[in-house]
Amino acid sequence: MGTPASHADSHAVVVPLYGVIPHTLPSQLAGLSDANFRVVLVDNRTPQHRADRPAATLSSKAELVVNHNRGGLAGGFNRGVAHAIRTGASTITLLDQDSQLNAAHLHELGTSLARCGPRSLVGPRVIDRWRQPTQPKHRWQQGNRLQPKRMLISSGTTFFAADWPTLGPMHEPLEIDYVDHHWCFRARQRGFQCFEYQRVTLVQAFGERHPNRICHQLGMQLYGPDRHYTAVRNLRWLLLQPSAPVDVKAKELGKMAIKPILWLLMEPKRLANLRAVLHGLLDPLPAKDPQA
Repeated sequence: MGTPASHADSHAVVVPLYGVIPHTLPSQLAGLSDANFRVVLVDNRTPQHRADRPAATLSSKAELVVNHNRGGLAGGFNRGVAHAIRTGASTITLLDQDSQLNAAHLHELGTSLARCGPRSLVGPRVIDRWRQPTQPKHRWQQGNRLQPKRMLISSGTTFFAADWPTLGPMHEPLEIDYVDHHWCFRARQRGFQCFEYQRVTLVQAFGERHPNRICHQLGMQLYGPDRHYTAVRNLRWLLLQPSAPVDVKAKELGKMAIKPILWLLMEPKRLANLRAVLHGLLDPLPAKDPQA
């Protein structure tokens, strides 16, 4: 894989890898590389997954950072951003491996960021792959607008590399759930603005499609007990953070009052889910964010 010494004024896309690689990822990476975007792959997979599908088979042009899942998704993004900045990137986009974002839309995100200026985060409108046909459309019928937002999901979020020292890394003890919440809320405290560029679409596969019709209609996806544990534990942590708006805390707490009941009633691995919820409620909280 290529690891060039410098890419002045380049736009880098940081993609952490984990678990089973989506079959659509190699073609997406090829499209981004062919459009002269730098692709930084951060391999967070187990040795078995790396042996089954070496990163070199995903893209011949990508730059590889091996992270061994230190800090989960947050650590993967942090290490990838550090590599991109060290090798001269000027603009950076974070991209989940389960996201679909084409090169033309990625270019538009970079152009929109340039219009917004420093201390800005620009992201796409996000469509849930499992609910795409039924999602309401009125939110993005306003064309090319840059809509102010309080937070963006990490995938698709684009920012200037020069802003990274002020923006700060994602909080790695959280690993995955609520990482983007805290990162955006902390950024806003530091004077950043978040925008959704409504013309650009990112299709995201959140977990797996929930097999229960009621849960699916409620907007839930199917995750395993480990993610249920992390969600409960990390929400406890988020509720204590002064940067998180009170109404967001109330909304997330209300959802979490219902979700564990549905996990236990409507999902497989009920005993494991029960253990996950109990440990999520009782285990020590993640460390305090030294950046906060």
